[in-house]
Amino acid sequence: EVATGMKIKIGEFLSHYAQLSDEEHIRKMYRLQGYRFVQVTTRAVKVSRGVQVFFKVREGPRSTVRTIAVKGNRAFSNDELKKLMDTKEDGWFRRRPLDEEVLVSDLIKLRNYYRGEGYLDAEVYSLGYRYNRDLTRIKLTILVKEGPRYRIRKVTLDGNHLVTETEIRERLTLKAGDFFLPVEAGKDQERLKKLYGENAYLDAEIRYDYTYA
Repeated sequence: EVATGMKIKIGEFLSHYAQLSDEEHIRKMYRLQGYRFVQVTTRAVKVSRGVQVFFKVREGPRSTVRTIAVKGNRAFSNDELKKLMDTKEDGWFRRRPLDEEVLVSDLIKLRNYYRGEGYLDAEVYSLGYRYNRDLTRIKLTILVKEGPRYRIRKVTLDGNHLVTETEIRERLTLKAGDFFLPVEAGKDQERLKKLYGENAYLDAEIRYDYTYA
């Protein structure tokens, strides 16, 4: 598995770039398995018909996610938010390495979840992580800045010359006084497209926008 994707090939010329690239490739493979302190070096030895390349690997401790702490969240519990994440805590029979790329994706996912529930200004950050003494366990801390949850003050229509306002409003699920949920607004948009299609206006363009008031 480690050899897959390596630059150095038997029978090809050896370059310094290929050595450095393969060292980083091996580090990445180990880090994905939790060996965050792995060290990899190469040594090229001349032989009768070329060179022989040796990779020296010092794995170091395997570090996995012991705890995910969430701070600043009031609307949703820690458990609710952690269920949305692909980054997981260690289980009874399975240790979970930390993948920074997955963590970045998780932070975006949590932010979008909040915004989808009406917290349009929500931001989610990683406060970093701490290791225990032997570097085998990680405590990850996430900060949530929820901001206000916005309600709809007024729903206005513009450009509806072919279908009456009454017909349109009967199809809308979001009303004045409701929390503004972008997903539901998108569904309302599709409902109105269907309404216009039912009236043979197949090319009708439906868009929604919002302003803070």
